[in-house]
Amino acid sequence: MKLFSFACLLMTLGMCELQRTDPLSKIPKLLNPISLFTQQFGEFKSNFNKGYGSPEEERKRLEIFSNNHQKLLDFEKAGSAPFTMKINHLADLLLEEFNRYLNGFRPIDRSK
Repeated sequence: MKLFSFACLLMTLGMCELQRTDPLSKIPKLLNPISLFTQQFGEFKSNFNKGYGSPEEERKRLEIFSNNHQKLLDFEKAGSAPFTMKINHLADLLLEEFNRYLNGFRPIDRSK
């Protein structure tokens, strides 16, 4: 009985070890500077005819694009969803901007 309990304990520990996230798997994400997405951002701007009013706005959009692109890569790596995600014309928007664009939210003026 003790041997069986010990074997079950070892199997449980082994399963836990297999499911544990490898801390080294996070290193590529941390080492993905914005500069790695600069080429993809250039292609994105070309494909979707994007232009920005100032260099500051372009840097901001590059950072947002890079973050969104990294989320996409993380999603693809997980590989468990029944759908796919790809870069589209909205890839340079913050979530709040995306929601405003998609939902067309217009607050009610309650001051009247």
